[in-house]
Amino acid sequence: RYGAAAVRLEEAIQRYLDTPYAIQSAYLLAETYRERAQKPQTRIRESRIPSERLLLRRQVSELLGKASEYYVRARESLIRREEKTELSEHEQAILRNCYFAQGSVLFDLGRYAEAIEVYAQATTRYQNQATVLEAYLKIAQCYRHRNGPVLARGASEQAKVALKRLPKGEPLEATTNYARSEWAGLLGHLSAL
Repeated sequence: RYGAAAVRLEEAIQRYLDTPYAIQSAYLLAETYRERAQKPQTRIRESRIPSERLLLRRQVSELLGKASEYYVRARESLIRREEKTELSEHEQAILRNCYFAQGSVLFDLGRYAEAIEVYAQATTRYQNQATVLEAYLKIAQCYRHRNGPVLARGASEQAKVALKRLPKGEPLEATTNYARSEWAGLLGHLSAL
């Protein structure tokens, strides 16, 4: 019941401007729009009717555009809040998720330059954390879709440098999809493409 949830979340955002409730509501609303876009995305792949696919693409674009809007809103509110007080672990997780989810939404919309910009912001913010590797991987993926293989290799090389900077004993698989040796292998492969 994402539609009903969206109405309630909008109310919370309006009622509790820039409070933790509004920030969390904006994030959840972004997630709601992103989730709502999945059904028409699946239907696009199944549909054989061009006019139906066009209508579904517009619907997906609108829903993902709104998701992006609310990720930005939540992220900016958290950054403003962070200037005044330390963020809780939960708020830090939401902030990190806003960067990566918005980048993913922009990627799905084919707005690769904007996605690269969001992921680049994440590489700056999380440069000493394992999640920086995921950001570089996403940047490389965006460049590949823009037919920029040299820039994609460059992003992979930057990820290799970031991997070397991370503490040796840190279990990367706790916060990313791969262990250190798997990252090294994957980045080596991507640099060779």
